[in-house]
Amino acid sequence: MNFTGHVAGGALTGAIVASIAFYAGEKLGVPIPGDGMEKKIFIAMIFFTSIFFSVYPDLDRPSDMRSWFYRLLFVVLLVLVFRQEYQLVSLVAIIAIIPILGYEETSSHSAISVLLYPAFILVVYKAIPITDEFSTSWQIQKVIDLFVDHVWLWLACMLGWASHLILDQKNFLFIKNESGHY
Repeated sequence: MNFTGHVAGGALTGAIVASIAFYAGEKLGVPIPGDGMEKKIFIAMIFFTSIFFSVYPDLDRPSDMRSWFYRLLFVVLLVLVFRQEYQLVSLVAIIAIIPILGYEETSSHSAISVLLYPAFILVVYKAIPITDEFSTSWQIQKVIDLFVDHVWLWLACMLGWASHLILDQKNFLFIKNESGHY
Protein backbone atom coordinates (compact mmCIF):
# COMPACT_ATOMS: atom_id res chain seq x y z
CA MET A 1 0.00 0.00 0.00
CA ASN A 2 1.19 3.51 -0.70
CA PHE A 3 1.27 6.53 1.59
CA THR A 4 -2.19 7.79 0.57
CA GLY A 5 -3.75 4.39 1.22
CA HIS A 6 -2.20 4.21 4.66
CA VAL A 7 -3.42 7.73 5.51
CA ALA A 8 -6.94 6.74 4.40
CA GLY A 9 -6.78 3.59 6.52
CA GLY A 10 -5.55 5.60 9.50
CA ALA A 11 -8.29 8.21 9.00
CA LEU A 12 -10.96 5.51 8.93
CA THR A 13 -9.50 3.85 12.02
CA GLY A 14 -9.16 7.20 13.79
CA ALA A 15 -12.75 8.14 12.98
CA ILE A 16 -13.98 4.84 14.40
CA VAL A 17 -11.95 5.09 17.62
CA ALA A 18 -12.84 8.78 18.08
CA SER A 19 -16.54 8.05 17.51
CA ILE A 20 -16.55 5.20 20.01
CA ALA A 21 -14.70 7.37 22.54
CA PHE A 22 -17.12 10.26 22.04
CA TYR A 23 -20.41 8.34 21.97
CA ALA A 24 -19.68 5.32 24.19
CA GLY A 25 -16.73 6.37 26.37
CA GLU A 26 -18.94 7.40 29.27
CA LYS A 27 -20.96 4.16 29.11
CA LEU A 28 -17.78 2.07 28.91
CA GLY A 29 -16.38 3.73 32.03
CA VAL A 30 -13.55 5.57 30.26
CA PRO A 31 -14.90 9.02 29.43
CA ILE A 32 -13.00 11.58 27.41
CA PRO A 33 -11.23 13.98 29.76
CA GLY A 34 -12.20 17.64 29.93
CA ASP A 35 -15.24 19.64 28.92
CA GLY A 36 -16.27 21.49 25.77
CA MET A 37 -13.22 22.52 23.77
CA GLU A 38 -10.91 20.15 25.69
CA LYS A 39 -13.06 17.19 24.56
CA LYS A 40 -12.93 18.37 20.95
CA ILE A 41 -9.15 18.72 21.11
CA PHE A 42 -8.86 15.24 22.62
CA ILE A 43 -11.08 13.77 19.86
CA ALA A 44 -8.81 15.45 17.27
CA MET A 45 -5.76 14.00 19.05
CA ILE A 46 -7.30 10.51 18.82
CA PHE A 47 -8.00 10.98 15.12
CA PHE A 48 -4.54 12.33 14.22
CA THR A 49 -2.74 9.80 16.44
CA SER A 50 -4.33 7.03 14.41
CA ILE A 51 -3.34 8.66 11.12
CA PHE A 52 0.23 9.25 12.30
CA PHE A 53 0.70 5.66 13.43
CA SER A 54 -0.83 4.33 10.21
CA VAL A 55 2.16 5.71 8.27
CA TYR A 56 4.70 5.46 11.09
CA PRO A 57 5.96 1.91 10.31
CA ASP A 58 7.16 3.04 6.86
CA LEU A 59 9.58 5.57 8.36
CA ASP A 60 12.09 2.73 8.64
CA ARG A 61 13.24 3.01 5.03
CA PRO A 62 14.60 5.92 3.04
CA SER A 63 11.88 7.77 1.14
CA ASP A 64 10.63 11.27 0.40
CA MET A 65 8.03 10.81 3.14
CA ARG A 66 10.74 10.05 5.69
CA SER A 67 12.82 13.05 4.58
CA TRP A 68 9.87 15.40 4.97
CA PHE A 69 8.88 13.81 8.28
CA TYR A 70 12.31 14.45 9.79
CA ARG A 71 12.42 18.01 8.44
CA LEU A 72 9.06 18.72 10.02
CA LEU A 73 10.15 16.92 13.19
CA PHE A 74 13.19 19.19 13.46
CA VAL A 75 10.96 22.26 13.37
CA VAL A 76 8.53 20.75 15.91
CA LEU A 77 11.38 19.87 18.27
CA LEU A 78 12.78 23.41 18.01
CA VAL A 79 9.39 24.89 18.83
CA LEU A 80 9.00 22.54 21.81
CA VAL A 81 12.47 23.42 23.09
CA PHE A 82 11.71 27.15 22.87
CA ARG A 83 8.47 26.49 24.76
CA GLN A 84 10.53 24.54 27.34
CA GLU A 85 8.47 21.35 26.87
CA TYR A 86 11.43 19.10 27.56
CA GLN A 87 9.46 16.00 28.55
CA LEU A 88 7.48 16.22 25.31
CA VAL A 89 10.71 16.80 23.34
CA SER A 90 12.14 13.59 24.76
CA LEU A 91 8.98 11.60 23.97
CA VAL A 92 8.79 12.89 20.38
CA ALA A 93 12.50 12.17 19.86
CA ILE A 94 12.13 8.61 21.18
CA ILE A 95 9.11 7.98 18.96
CA ALA A 96 10.96 9.37 15.93
CA ILE A 97 13.99 7.16 16.45
CA ILE A 98 12.17 3.83 16.92
CA PRO A 99 11.51 3.09 13.20
CA ILE A 100 15.15 3.67 12.28
CA LEU A 101 16.33 1.09 14.82
CA GLY A 102 14.82 -1.85 12.93
CA TYR A 103 14.56 -3.17 9.43
CA GLU A 104 11.53 -3.48 7.18
CA GLU A 105 9.36 -6.49 7.98
CA THR A 106 11.08 -7.03 11.33
CA SER A 107 10.52 -4.55 14.09
CA SER A 108 7.95 -2.05 12.84
CA HIS A 109 6.09 -4.46 10.55
CA SER A 110 5.45 -7.29 13.00
CA ALA A 111 2.18 -7.97 14.78
CA ILE A 112 3.83 -7.79 18.18
CA SER A 113 5.02 -4.24 17.44
CA VAL A 114 1.36 -3.15 17.40
CA LEU A 115 1.16 -4.00 21.10
CA LEU A 116 4.67 -3.46 22.38
CA TYR A 117 5.75 -0.14 20.84
CA PRO A 118 2.66 1.84 21.90
CA ALA A 119 2.85 0.34 25.39
CA PHE A 120 6.57 1.14 25.57
CA ILE A 121 5.99 4.73 24.49
CA LEU A 122 3.22 5.23 27.03
CA VAL A 123 5.11 3.66 29.92
CA VAL A 124 8.33 5.52 29.18
CA TYR A 125 6.52 8.83 28.86
CA LYS A 126 4.27 8.63 31.91
CA ALA A 127 5.12 5.82 34.31
CA ILE A 128 8.90 6.03 34.53
CA PRO A 129 9.96 9.66 34.50
CA ILE A 130 13.65 10.19 35.06
CA THR A 131 13.76 11.32 38.68
CA ASP A 132 15.71 10.69 41.85
CA GLU A 133 13.00 8.23 42.83
CA PHE A 134 13.38 6.10 39.69
CA SER A 135 13.43 2.81 41.59
CA THR A 136 10.26 3.60 43.56
CA SER A 137 8.26 4.99 40.64
CA TRP A 138 7.60 1.58 39.08
CA GLN A 139 4.34 0.21 40.45
CA ILE A 140 1.98 -2.22 38.72
CA GLN A 141 -1.14 -0.31 39.78
CA LYS A 142 0.38 2.91 38.48
CA VAL A 143 0.93 1.31 35.07
CA ILE A 144 -2.60 -0.14 34.98
CA ASP A 145 -4.06 3.27 35.86
CA LEU A 146 -1.89 4.81 33.16
CA PHE A 147 -3.32 2.56 30.45
CA VAL A 148 -6.88 3.16 31.65
CA ASP A 149 -6.37 6.95 31.70
CA HIS A 150 -4.92 6.92 28.17
CA VAL A 151 -6.93 4.06 26.66
CA TRP A 152 -8.30 6.07 23.72
CA LEU A 153 -4.93 7.38 22.56
CA TRP A 154 -3.39 3.94 23.10
CA LEU A 155 -6.15 2.31 21.02
CA ALA A 156 -5.77 4.94 18.30
CA CYS A 157 -2.04 4.25 18.19
CA MET A 158 -2.42 0.47 18.12
CA LEU A 159 -5.29 0.39 15.63
CA GLY A 160 -3.66 2.95 13.33
CA TRP A 161 -0.53 0.78 13.33
CA ALA A 162 -2.62 -2.37 12.80
CA SER A 163 -4.36 -0.73 9.82
CA HIS A 164 -0.92 -0.24 8.27
CA LEU A 165 -0.07 -3.93 8.65
CA ILE A 166 -3.46 -5.02 7.32
CA LEU A 167 -3.20 -2.77 4.27
CA ASP A 168 0.33 -4.05 3.60
CA GLN A 169 -0.90 -7.64 3.19
CA LYS A 170 -0.21 -9.07 -0.26
CA ASN A 171 -3.91 -9.78 -0.82
CA PHE A 172 -6.49 -8.04 1.33
CA LEU A 173 -10.10 -7.94 0.15
CA PHE A 174 -9.95 -6.03 -3.15
CA ILE A 175 -6.39 -4.76 -2.60
CA LYS A 176 -3.61 -6.51 -4.46
CA ASN A 177 -0.18 -5.36 -3.32
CA GLU A 178 2.89 -6.32 -5.29
CA SER A 179 5.85 -7.76 -3.39
CA GLY A 180 7.76 -4.49 -3.86
CA HIS A 181 4.75 -2.23 -3.23
CA TYR A 182 6.69 0.28 -1.15
